[in-house]
Amino acid sequence: MVFRVIVLDSSYLVSFFMQDDANHNKAVEISKKAAIDELVLPDLILYETLTVLNYEGGIALAKEAYEKMLGSRQMRFLPLNELEKKEILLEFFSQKTKLSFEDSVVIYLARKTASRVFAFDKKILALAREPTASQETDNWDSLIELIKERDKNFRGKRRKIDHDLILYGASRKSKRKKRN
Repeated sequence: MVFRVIVLDSSYLVSFFMQDDANHNKAVEISKKAAIDELVLPDLILYETLTVLNYEGGIALAKEAYEKMLGSRQMRFLPLNELEKKEILLEFFSQKTKLSFEDSVVIYLARKTASRVFAFDKKILALAREPTASQETDNWDSLIELIKERDKNFRGKRRKIDHDLILYGASRKSKRKKRN
């Protein structure tokens, strides 16, 4: 069984939660195919999604979607640290197309973790570059490496890394067990 990490974009999430959206049925089908995958939701994409759902469907829909996302065993929330935001800003300011900062977040994380993206935004899909067949394997280690890389400044202080691993539903012990 292949365990994949997939980065979520608000275009996918809005379509999933808004039943009258043109891509709603497509979003539901995609979610069924990803029943065993780990879904990563960057904090900025969560806020963008809730804002759009509020504007388009009302605050009750936004709240219901938020509660469903919180209750999902597949979904992992990813708060970006300051270094990652700076790297994303560099990419954002050097872009040759018109992307929002949030779009740049999705593209950055997809590239950084060799992950697929769930989006209906063609620019994101083109720029995120879907993983090649050789990368289309278990990319959990890429996500763990991203977490560890962001915490290099802690030198020996494992508390922050442990916190992020718990946030993602893993621990160093459980990861070692899975490999054996």
